[in-house]
Amino acid sequence: MPKTPHEPPRYMRVPVEILVGLCLLVGIFPSLVVGDLLFAAAGATLNGPAPTYSLAIWHGFNFPLLMSVIALIGGLYMYHNRSHLFKFQAQFPTSDPKMVFEGVIQYLVNKASRIISMTENGSLQRYIFCVLALSVVMTASSLMKLNTTAGQRPEIPLDALSITCAILLCISALATVIWHRRRVVALLTLSVVGLIVSLAFAQFSAPDLALTQLSVEVVTVILLILALFFLPQKTPKESSPRRVVRDLGLASLIGVSLALFATP
Repeated sequence: MPKTPHEPPRYMRVPVEILVGLCLLVGIFPSLVVGDLLFAAAGATLNGPAPTYSLAIWHGFNFPLLMSVIALIGGLYMYHNRSHLFKFQAQFPTSDPKMVFEGVIQYLVNKASRIISMTENGSLQRYIFCVLALSVVMTASSLMKLNTTAGQRPEIPLDALSITCAILLCISALATVIWHRRRVVALLTLSVVGLIVSLAFAQFSAPDLALTQLSVEVVTVILLILALFFLPQKTPKESSPRRVVRDLGLASLIGVSLALFATP
């Protein structure tokens, strides 16, 4: 048969012919070619003596033999009619593998750049939202498997002072959120939170932490007041209603989750 223009050069077929020859040798003379190697590999895999087996060329007429005959006949038929396969392939447009690879890389780079531009847009609010949302997703499964978080010590009974501090803490947090654009007012309401945290440390027999929290809170408030002297008294409204609803939903989810985990 004349050589077709799509047929590979002679020496490009030599490795395939060598592989075919080795496969024929293993198939015709399995005991002589790979018998010892197969025995050693089986013993090492089983970590003990290999079971008794027999390598033979002929095992009778069975289903594996039928599959081998079908594969052999099909391979011979395809090789005999390879010119038709070459003509069938020639009808498709040729493509440069290098350009295909470069196109795939450029596609992935564009998708990655788009994802990065959606997250890293210079908005601190979005960064905090992504960090908190990821924290909830990563810790939800582990926290839901906790049997109890009460511990072994008996619970401290509620008193009027604890309830009053808890109410002031909630009111101060809400006030800080409501008047966050009025910077001085938000700073004053936020300082109440630090004061109540100091009282909580003192109540739970941690005077050193209470004094540390109180001193840090005083210094921080003074420094922030000095810094706010050089800034506008009000912050411009930047959040859209959609973003406010998003942040409110995430904050509510985290708050309710922590409340459920802290409840015995």
